[in-house]
Amino acid sequence: MKQNKNKFLLLKGTYEFSSKKRKYVFHLLDGDSITSKELKFIVDPTYDSTFKILFGSTGSEKRLKEMLNAILYPGIYPKKIKRLKFLPNEIHKLNEKNNKNSLITDIACEIEVDGKEYVIALEMQLGDKGSFNKRLFNYGTSLRNNNSFKDCIALGISISSRVQSNYTKLQKKTYTHALDLNYLKTIQVNLDNELGRMEEGKNIQINNKDIQDDGKEFIKLLSLRKWATKNDRNKYALPNWDISENPIINECIKILSEISDSELSRMILDEQYLEDIQAENFNAGMNKGYITCAFCIFLEDRNNKRALDLLTNNDIRFDEEEEVREILKDKENSDVEDFIHYLNNYNFFKLD
Repeated sequence: MKQNKNKFLLLKGTYEFSSKKRKYVFHLLDGDSITSKELKFIVDPTYDSTFKILFGSTGSEKRLKEMLNAILYPGIYPKKIKRLKFLPNEIHKLNEKNNKNSLITDIACEIEVDGKEYVIALEMQLGDKGSFNKRLFNYGTSLRNNNSFKDCIALGISISSRVQSNYTKLQKKTYTHALDLNYLKTIQVNLDNELGRMEEGKNIQINNKDIQDDGKEFIKLLSLRKWATKNDRNKYALPNWDISENPIINECIKILSEISDSELSRMILDEQYLEDIQAENFNAGMNKGYITCAFCIFLEDRNNKRALDLLTNNDIRFDEEEEVREILKDKENSDVEDFIHYLNNYNFFKLD
């Protein structure tokens, strides 16, 4: 069925059953249609569990590398990312509301591009529960601090009309300064906006780069819930054949089609508990990220006020010095004490 392949980008997802031909008829964006004798039902890839199965589990390195190449380095051949490996990343024990562990980011990895190593903090966000860009900044800072302060790219993929793709400059001026240190870059992909542009036949730009078909297919797959038809078991219908000429996309769809109803029910329950845990740990995590980033700024130049501005302009404060010492306990003690002395000079612990 070669003529039916490579229709993934045009697939609208809605379908009708033709009783005369005994086939399912799928509508395409260009007004055409394709038919399939059987349906294939797949799970939403943006659940925490399914996203990690596709891109953050052992054996998924190739899929993740292909997606990152398509979004971060589109249209470049040979492909930029030559090597990718997953990094240690604290994981929540799902279904335990009182769990004390925290998650640095959904997926943490290291890549090599042009002979240089970068760490990647990759976050999949359902909805907009606050400033996503601030969260990316925090995740990237935390991951960078745990990996020898290597340059970091914090990539956020969001299903939300409030998140703007390419919005790499943060609202606070001090945040922009922090990004100007050139060790942390935040990039956002808004699936709502980009899917809309694709359906209108418009170009997509992420990080000021034109996204090619392979990148568009990853965006199309991750925005499945926005365009495909769902059944009463929370699965989405596709034609029952390889829908794309991209083998990685077909591989992802196959994996999602093999998830059972019982597994999906457990994933949905896990998703609910994870949201509760993230909400409880959000403020503590943000404080840690800001302190560690301010500490880095302080080490680069101990005589300016930018480290303090990063904290005070974003309403981050602590009442006790010991709270800062605990966050920075793995850093050089003399540097930490110098940093605390610096904060005391500006009356940081006494700010109203």
